Amino acid sequence: MFENTKIELRTWVLAIYIITTHKKGISSMQLAKDLNVTQTTAWFILYRIRNCFKIENNIVLDNDVEIDETYVGGKNKNRHKNKKVKNSQGRSMKDRYTFIPE
Repeated sequence: MFENTKIELRTWVLAIYIITTHKKGISSMQLAKDLNVTQTTAWFILYRIRNCFKIENNIVLDNDVEIDETYVGGKNKNRHKNKKVKNSQGRSMKDRYTFIPE
């Protein structure tokens, strides 16, 4: 990962820490601001670290997926006139499907 680079080891270690502590990933622009390097350098660092750790963003879930309480359906006011549910204003649950795991 560090082979043939002019980037300091401190910068690499700090970049690894920042990348691994972000919950949703980090862009090269944000990493560049955090490390005080150019965007192209940050992109290079991200590329090397992702290849080394085999970090992929396109994970597809297989089989059954368990979730906690979930409400499926949009807001009643955004529906077409013939699809609106009567007497369901605010936080009413009349127009929503509820899935509660057992």
